[in-house]
Amino acid sequence: MTPDGYKNLIDAANESIPFYTTHLETLRKLIDVQSKTTEYFVQVDPNIDLEEFNEIEQMNKFNALLTISLLDLMVVCKNMCLAKTDWERIHFIKHGYLVVYETINTYHKHSSELQRIIATKYAAFRTSFESINKDLKQFKKLHDYEKVIGLIRNKVAGHIDEDFVLYYDIIAKLDGEKVALTISHFIQILTQLQNLSEDLASHANAVIQNKGELVNKSLMEKLKQIEELFAKFEKSS
Repeated sequence: MTPDGYKNLIDAANESIPFYTTHLETLRKLIDVQSKTTEYFVQVDPNIDLEEFNEIEQMNKFNALLTISLLDLMVVCKNMCLAKTDWERIHFIKHGYLVVYETINTYHKHSSELQRIIATKYAAFRTSFESINKDLKQFKKLHDYEKVIGLIRNKVAGHIDEDFVLYYDIIAKLDGEKVALTISHFIQILTQLQNLSEDLASHANAVIQNKGELVNKSLMEKLKQIEELFAKFEKSS
């Protein structure tokens, strides 16, 4: 990578890290608000259907996964560029592979539920979702998810292998240019998923807002019934 390439990558990281940090903080506050809102609705109507609330909770978890991964990878890229020694560079290369592996692994745990939500409630997003999953499948094949990324994660990044010779030989072959290409490709996929997640959340919030209006209407009707009962009681007394 040229000096200008390093500079551009550092500048991009410096711009992205504060943005995603703020987004993560906003997500945390949003989850608290939604949790309290759900509790309120249940108090008003214990029989309320919470399916939409549970779905948006899943979407928030999904969005948090993407945001955390993007944050970590931006920090990795920045510090690989700034590293002064081979061991510093190796440290961030290892962590980069670890983040990619764990993000994909966790994503697969969420993807089936996300697929169900999209198929049943948000069919307009189905084509985009399937296209991104196809891109992810190609990414895993191109960058050898199991034999390269998985090996690095299992032997030197997520664990320190007891076989020192194996450990040393693996880290000796770690290539900063190669991991930069891998991370860059993966960030493209994460960005697509992030955009999809935001669009889904926007539609889901509209559904939740409508549900809230219905619950409030139900509350007003119940209050009116209570007032009518008190009025009848006062007349009879």
